[in-house]
Amino acid sequence: MKKLITLSTLLLCGVTLAACNTNTGKKDVTAETTTIVQETTSQETTETTTTVPTKETQWIGSDDDGYLKVPKSWVQSNAGGNNVDFMYSDGTNKNAISVKSISAEGKDFTTLQVNFEQKIKENPLFKNVRADKGTIGGYDAVKIYADYNNSSKKVVIWLFQSDDNMIRLVTLEGDLEIVNEITPMVEESWTNKKP
Repeated sequence: MKKLITLSTLLLCGVTLAACNTNTGKKDVTAETTTIVQETTSQETTETTTTVPTKETQWIGSDDDGYLKVPKSWVQSNAGGNNVDFMYSDGTNKNAISVKSISAEGKDFTTLQVNFEQKIKENPLFKNVRADKGTIGGYDAVKIYADYNNSSKKVVIWLFQSDDNMIRLVTLEGDLEIVNEITPMVEESWTNKKP
């Protein structure tokens, strides 16, 4: 997990340095929730619409980095070190979510997005990498799905620009069941203002 967080942060920072223009903020979109599901007869993953199961949740985050909901049983983790702004996990660090935020000032979001997607696709840690359009907290986002090469863990990454002129990278990783459960919770709850 440390490798993913470090890689994601390094890629985001590197691509950010190459970008040069700003992009304007929030886009109005209709909320659509998608998750990954695995077919029992195939190793491929597909998308489907689902609802979040009723479960006790907690708000995590900060004024600088945004807020989102996770299961109440999840705890703050330091596994990401200085590479992320905050990280929470189920206590095992096998299932975790992290957030990294950087200023969008002087950066072209489209260039950053294209370069980040390419770096993830070229990363040997992942297979079945695919990017799609999505939403998180009402913002347009690039939503990247991937499988780890040597495990059954899944990764969902949202890359988006919020209306406070910040570029956000939200990374969720874990077992298929956890990723499917947490994905809609994250997409529906993310906000840059304290709830």
